[in-house]
Amino acid sequence: MQLFPIKKDYDGEKYGLKDYFYTIDYINSLDQDEPIQDSLMFLAEYHNDEIHRLNVNMMMNLSHLRQMQGKPSLAEEWADMNGIETVTKHTDHKGNEFILDKQGRTQKVMKPRPKHLRLVN
Repeated sequence: MQLFPIKKDYDGEKYGLKDYFYTIDYINSLDQDEPIQDSLMFLAEYHNDEIHRLNVNMMMNLSHLRQMQGKPSLAEEWADMNGIETVTKHTDHKGNEFILDKQGRTQKVMKPRPKHLRLVN
């Protein structure tokens, strides 16, 4: 806790987020005389920016490893469990971007027009 201090956010209960008090309560619920059994859960519950970045990088690497093994990414698996259709974005040899869905249908990517430009007739 000295090397990676708990982030001093105190309004987590108001917004339903982890904060200093949540982290302290979690740490106090653990047996102080026993080693941490589930280290990944401990890191997920610990409220610190560096630890949060570590968790995000670990999840991204796990997701990429799954994709290399031919399995869906973690986000795709979650979307499938919740009935959400996913697409992938690709670029052809001319630099045109398109999206591809699971049925093999393609659709051209339409770039949004900047707000400072107007269509003039």
